[in-house]
Amino acid sequence: MKEKVLSADDGFTLIEVLIGIFILSVALLTLSGLMTSTIRSTDFGRRTSEAANLARETMEEITRKAALNFDGIVDSVASSDPVAGVNPDVVEDYGAITGHSSFRRETYITDGPMPVNSKDIAVKIIWNDGIGSGHNTIFRTHIAR
Repeated sequence: MKEKVLSADDGFTLIEVLIGIFILSVALLTLSGLMTSTIRSTDFGRRTSEAANLARETMEEITRKAALNFDGIVDSVASSDPVAGVNPDVVEDYGAITGHSSFRRETYITDGPMPVNSKDIAVKIIWNDGIGSGHNTIFRTHIAR
């Protein structure tokens, strides 16, 4: 049996090492971009869930108040539209919601068309997250006496 003897020609050349480093760099940059995108998506999902919970809590509070005093739940504006952001009954600006400083809430209450003793309620939650201009979500419900 012959034994292989290492010679000066064995190993990697400088060019091969540089190409390997370049390929590794491109792969790591691609992964870092993917991580940034994933973090942004996760944060957006968290904020969307938080907005949904704030809207749900507000609707539950209005429903509880309506159960005690339905006539006390009155709309104070002639016309309101949460999609257009026209005439909310209650506006809570950024920082007004305890523990949720990057959110603001608008509540819209209008008399429902049918039955006579009904209310349409919409809660619009708006937030800024630095990714884009304001985001919002709107929850609607209808309650009747």
